[in-house]
Amino acid sequence: MPPHVELCAVDAPGRGSRWGDKRIDSATALIDALLPALRPLMDVPLALFGHSLGALVAFELARRLRQLQLPGPAHLIVSGSPAPRVRPIPRPLSALPDEPFREEVRKLGGSPPEVLAHREMMEMLTPVLRNDFAMFERYRYTPEPPLGCPLTAWGGKDDPDTPEPALEAWREETQQVFSARVFPGGHFFLFQEGPRYADELIRALSGGAQGT
Repeated sequence: MPPHVELCAVDAPGRGSRWGDKRIDSATALIDALLPALRPLMDVPLALFGHSLGALVAFELARRLRQLQLPGPAHLIVSGSPAPRVRPIPRPLSALPDEPFREEVRKLGGSPPEVLAHREMMEMLTPVLRNDFAMFERYRYTPEPPLGCPLTAWGGKDDPDTPEPALEAWREETQQVFSARVFPGGHFFLFQEGPRYADELIRALSGGAQGT
């Protein structure tokens, strides 16, 4: 077990500490923007984690690091996403009018009811959410050799978009140990018991996840 595991988040343009930056609506451009933030972290073993759209970004980021002959991740953990090679083309929701679009957001179940009911806040967040949906819709998988790092895939038992076979298909994207695990909950199962999944993440990074 490593003596120390540090979890850190990198904000994408238009999010968090980079709220004022221009938003990006393609995974390729987002990876280009994230690389400078990651370079200072590459002097220690680096693991990548992403949920939903973030899983695809983390996966493509690992492949980009390999293309650039930079140190790749020691571990890739993807959550809430079918393997990209079996991912169906998503419905084009990002261009819907505001109210139908917000209804689709509500159906996903990841936003607190008080946020959904707050008109001013939703007016501010809707462009950000549209941007994420557009990036998700535009992503297309390109076959490449499997990665050379362990890969762990998580999913919610009640998430209709990530059935177990689609989760297991991530196995084809690594030459190393693969582990898939299904947790109680839907697409946003991570946000139901946040501290639990932080512990699970550290356990996976410490080598506690067993290959299936």
